[in-house]
Amino acid sequence: MLPSPPKAVRHHLTALLRPGVLCCLATLVLTSGCASNKAAKPTPADSRQYSFWPPPPSEPKIQFLRSFGSSTDVTGVEQSGFDKLVFGEENKNTAEINKPYGVASHHGRIYICDIRNTGLMAMDLAKQQTRLLGTTGQYKLMQPVDVEVSPDGMIYVADSRRGIVVFDASERYAGTFAREKFEPIGVAVHGDLIYACNRVSQLVEVMNRTDGTLIKTIGSVGDDDGQFRLPLGIDTDKDGNIHVVDFMRCRLQKFAPDGKFLAGAGSAADTAGNFVKPKHVTIDRMGNLFVVDAAFQNVQVFDKDYQLLSSFGGGGGFPGAMNLPAGIAVFDGDPQLFGQFAHPFFDTPTIVLVSNQFGRAKVSAYGVGQLKAGHTGKELAASLVPIPVDTPDAKPNPLSGLENQPLPEDLPPPEAGPSTPTEGSAAQPK
Repeated sequence: MLPSPPKAVRHHLTALLRPGVLCCLATLVLTSGCASNKAAKPTPADSRQYSFWPPPPSEPKIQFLRSFGSSTDVTGVEQSGFDKLVFGEENKNTAEINKPYGVASHHGRIYICDIRNTGLMAMDLAKQQTRLLGTTGQYKLMQPVDVEVSPDGMIYVADSRRGIVVFDASERYAGTFAREKFEPIGVAVHGDLIYACNRVSQLVEVMNRTDGTLIKTIGSVGDDDGQFRLPLGIDTDKDGNIHVVDFMRCRLQKFAPDGKFLAGAGSAADTAGNFVKPKHVTIDRMGNLFVVDAAFQNVQVFDKDYQLLSSFGGGGGFPGAMNLPAGIAVFDGDPQLFGQFAHPFFDTPTIVLVSNQFGRAKVSAYGVGQLKAGHTGKELAASLVPIPVDTPDAKPNPLSGLENQPLPEDLPPPEAGPSTPTEGSAAQPK
């Protein structure tokens, strides 16, 4: 587990916008500063454009920092003019993020499940390297849709056609946990347990993290409290409680470590605090929950008691806009990795990553924090000029037909018949 943020930011989310507003945006540009060097390649920091939630004159709590679309956003290396001349345009060694779904982070690395590339991309921000895992040979991933990294660095990939594929802390293949009628589409790890959302059984299945043995299931199929129609997003809090997003029921539910139902929130509706196409969920150190909704094209933030705090994101062309978002992860920020993208008056002790399946910003990073000491929201607004943007109505897509939708339309359908184990019924990590 990562250390808790400073006490000064422990309750920063409780002061966000009132729940009646689905998504508020302020896209801003810094007016001071000299002209940039024309020879220098522009970066997100050089543009000096900032998006905050809530907008001035309210005190900002969340800032869009930067986005990633390919390996060049990490390495900063593009094909030289000489290489283009000698080897041609097609020889450049660039790994594009095509259709990301699940996302996770650990010690300066971002792990991205790419449905179209059928692999796991590892973006090492500290080393400025990009690596691809599970793309070839007998360890090839087939449909990676979610990923979780345990505190010891072990990587668990939910592959709906193979099972839970495991890589060790050095990113080497370690084994696969597979069995018949097991098609995981969401994964979480807590202690010695793996929690997987199985789209075949429509339950949460609890497994031993060492050998993949099925220990128990959580929930049942139905429409009451503690039941599921299609559990998709899943995460655990510091106390071991399990939080599950049900895509079909548009509901967030909380279970105790023993599987007992504790609380629920949300329903199929186009108002704040409810959902239309909820996807994945992540939990920060204070117990706040961040839930992605692909129809709202935003992230809604709830406290540990499932009270709505606010939302951020939205559709449009502004910095920080979302485009069919799906995956989400939260972690303590590293000033050396993201500090240069934060506004000079703004601290970002917590980072939230959101994957988008369309557009250039395939993975976007947002900083959750507060103004630095000695600065005010009014001062921030005075030093910035709003940029006009054409943002669409925050209304989500219509709800008609949602009850008949068998699974998220952006996930490939399951293959006919039960899934076939690739590595045996329970391959133990080496």
